[in-house]
Amino acid sequence: HRLFGPGPVDQMNAMLVNVSLTKPYLFNPGNPMEVWYNMNLGVTKFYHSGCDMILLDVHGLESRPCVHVMMNQLGEGKWYIYSADEATKESDGTYCCDDTFGENVALGTMNPRFMDTMWYAGEADFTGDYYTGRAKRYQTRLLDPVSVRKTTGVSDDTRPEEFDTVSLAIDIWYETDLEGRPLRFAEVGTGDDMQAIYRNDPDHDYLSSEHLPLLYAEYDRDSWTNDATVLEDWSLPEICMAGDVPTCGVPPEMVSKTAAQKQIKAEERYPICAYDMAKAFAFASPSNISAHRICDISTGILEHDGSGDANHARPRSACHEYAALTADSSIGSGCEAQMPCAACAAVIPKEAVLARVAITSSPCLARQMTCSAAMATSA
Repeated sequence: HRLFGPGPVDQMNAMLVNVSLTKPYLFNPGNPMEVWYNMNLGVTKFYHSGCDMILLDVHGLESRPCVHVMMNQLGEGKWYIYSADEATKESDGTYCCDDTFGENVALGTMNPRFMDTMWYAGEADFTGDYYTGRAKRYQTRLLDPVSVRKTTGVSDDTRPEEFDTVSLAIDIWYETDLEGRPLRFAEVGTGDDMQAIYRNDPDHDYLSSEHLPLLYAEYDRDSWTNDATVLEDWSLPEICMAGDVPTCGVPPEMVSKTAAQKQIKAEERYPICAYDMAKAFAFASPSNISAHRICDISTGILEHDGSGDANHARPRSACHEYAALTADSSIGSGCEAQMPCAACAAVIPKEAVLARVAITSSPCLARQMTCSAAMATSA
């Protein structure tokens, strides 16, 4: 099977991202995956051949295989994501986080009769990686959070996961061949603007934090089997059963200020400080700082790759030092934004640096000095 779109770690509505639709393994090609489902145990396991661990707020782990587990029924669900071994497709013991969605009504595993609540739209032509031909199509639309807030009277700050009902502004469709074997399951934001980028110019458009993205899985119908022995062990790995399993999160430096302010009520892990990079480096150059690569030299991460608008800096610790690189410098040119970058971790020559700033999280300030000097001043 293949997954298309920013999964399985899709938290785009809270993130400051600007991803080209042509990024490899986003949509073209899709990301290979395998799926196992046990109706008696109430467990669904998704193995993904590549997962951007940075989107789980995990620094230092490059893109690697992972498993997404959905357990139990609606209202009592538990979801986990853990890093996996490519050969065994089981946990490699490196990382696990709790990805459960819904505080009052926790989503659970797959309902085998989910299509019974969908509208049958009839037959349609289907073209995919595993099948081309006629298909049956089922459609539905989930409740819009805005409508739920109006009808229930909850405040505008209430997040969808805090509702007493499942609510996301997405359209869902499901397709099978004429014999009823699965071909595709898909979802996308209901707004016209969210859907238009995939129709108009997908080779030059970008997926941003303003979108609930297109996310779909295509299934190889010939690979389905009812053999319960295909997967012998359905239990959670030990690393996921530890008492200190973290919550799957969005990296602080990639969280929008609005989303962070909403989250801060329940999760102290979201730092309040969000500093505008353009303002932080305003003294350095009259040119647009967003056109330059920026290294977070405290963590060895390429903060900004020089394309689009630079994200707000969100220091994870008391102080971070950032270096904006000169236009002719090649440092960080082979690195991906928001990912560990050896060039940013190494000593950067003075001639390659346009400007340096230290940003402290408390107070939230940017200063033209080192972190040691900034912390001493703050004290």
